[in-house]
Amino acid sequence: MRSLPRWSALIAGLLIGLASWLLFINEGRVDPNRVASSAVNIGSERFNLDPAVDGRLVSATGSLSSPYALGDSLFIRPGNYIAIIRKVEMFSWGSREAKTVKLWQEYPPSTVDRFVNPRKKLSSGFYKVKELKVGVYDVDATMLGFPAKFPSLQLNAAKVKELGSFRQVSARYLFTGQGTINKPQIGDLRVSYFALPMGTTVTVFGKLSNKMIAPYLDQNNYRLYRLFLGDRHDGLRQLRGEFRLSVWVVRLVAWLLVCLGLVVVLELMAGNIKFPALYRQILLAGFGLTVLLVWLTNWIRNFWLLLIVLCLLAGGTVYYLRRRR
Repeated sequence: MRSLPRWSALIAGLLIGLASWLLFINEGRVDPNRVASSAVNIGSERFNLDPAVDGRLVSATGSLSSPYALGDSLFIRPGNYIAIIRKVEMFSWGSREAKTVKLWQEYPPSTVDRFVNPRKKLSSGFYKVKELKVGVYDVDATMLGFPAKFPSLQLNAAKVKELGSFRQVSARYLFTGQGTINKPQIGDLRVSYFALPMGTTVTVFGKLSNKMIAPYLDQNNYRLYRLFLGDRHDGLRQLRGEFRLSVWVVRLVAWLLVCLGLVVVLELMAGNIKFPALYRQILLAGFGLTVLLVWLTNWIRNFWLLLIVLCLLAGGTVYYLRRRR
């Protein structure tokens, strides 16, 4: 076994230290589902004037409405919409399964291998009304978090005004270009729309402020002010799913960083290692160390104290390995 050069020990330490920092931030995040679960569920058919509820986190399920009509200032005529998403895709060169192909892309790269894509002449957009209500309660649309996806808007002559070279080619798409919607050419554009119509049943989470639901800020400065399709349970289910996914993605990244750190250590302590022969051991060791880091970052919520504990563990490991030599 060779001694570990200082620079390689530094690289391994930085990788594992970065993994520890990511886990420290990740494991200390506020779970929005837990915060939202504490919200008082109020009705939206009439105002809740209970002073004990005013100023608290609430959830209200009701129908969306607004005094304003909404369009996208281009193709969609103003109508009974709360929010509209315009998705513009260009038929362009891209990559799929490590191959260069032609496909529809909302955000095409400028170049792919030796192929150059033209500039997309029209951008996607998000539009929302200035004022809206959930039931009887006013909601600040400028600060509200909207759902990421809306139902697809079915296009027809009453909803769409054709502009320039764009033509409606189906109930879903507007199209312009040298080809057709079924046989497009590079640079051709297709436009589709997604909308949140008035009358949709939604649930909003926020702070009850008299006759308005406003942004909620807890004692840890966590802000909750979001709109969800469906009832309260649908909103809580989405918050729970989003949080769990983000937590496990960060844990996966941390595990990969730990494994890279172990590879550096083994490569420089044992010489040229054959990674395929040891990948199971490295992955398992990295998994075990990541589990330990997750446990430590949940138990120790002071980052400097966590660093001291990790340095003591690393020093103890090095001392043990040297004693065995």
